[in-house]
Amino acid sequence: MRYKNIILNESANSESELLCALEYEKGYDGNDTVKLTALFSNFGHEVIIDEVTENLVNVRCGDITFNAAGIVLLKAIYNILTINVKAAVFIGVHIDAEEWFKDENGNAYNEDVVGWGEFIANLNY
Repeated sequence: MRYKNIILNESANSESELLCALEYEKGYDGNDTVKLTALFSNFGHEVIIDEVTENLVNVRCGDITFNAAGIVLLKAIYNILTINVKAAVFIGVHIDAEEWFKDENGNAYNEDVVGWGEFIANLNY
């Protein structure tokens, strides 16, 4: 699978992953953690809530793979979040590879955070 022409690989030595990122306009607190945990309590996959900053939370799942089944699982998590959470929901693509993404100025970066439409538009199987 490729995203923005970068091959996404799974390996024991790689930290590459797909995740959902939540951006809270008014900040994130402990009550939000309880809500998020409850949303995924019967989901069937372990979902990890990772507070990055007071306004940014990553929602991870180790079962998201770099193939069609992984994208279906990512979309399920994304849909649950967009329906139930009062925050902007994005898709995060983190790569841990020899080749990184490049912006319009040619600067390299290893994590892209975009909306669902842009994510799908840049995805190739």
